[in-house]
Amino acid sequence: MLLNKEILTCAIKEYIYDNCYCGEKPLKIKNIDELHDTAIMCYIGDDRIEEYDQMYNEMCCILNTDGKKIIDEINNYIDEEFQSCYMGEPAFTSANDYWGYILG
Repeated sequence: MLLNKEILTCAIKEYIYDNCYCGEKPLKIKNIDELHDTAIMCYIGDDRIEEYDQMYNEMCCILNTDGKKIIDEINNYIDEEFQSCYMGEPAFTSANDYWGYILG
């Protein structure tokens, strides 16, 4: 077995972090389909999950059994990791705060 829940969750977090534009909070994952679409893009080592049947099948099994827990963990990670990053200013936690300050 190449994958387990922890390895897959870490890979998803890394993928989200690496593909986030500075100052932009990633969208939360709403359901298993979105989690699947994100997970297949992840790399384990130098190997992309969707390119290897065994890893893909293991990923699907993990998502079927622990998908909801992984979604909760990923969404909590998004809230914690990206809460204070809007337009490069830690003081602005949302677009509303930023534009309220800029526009007065």
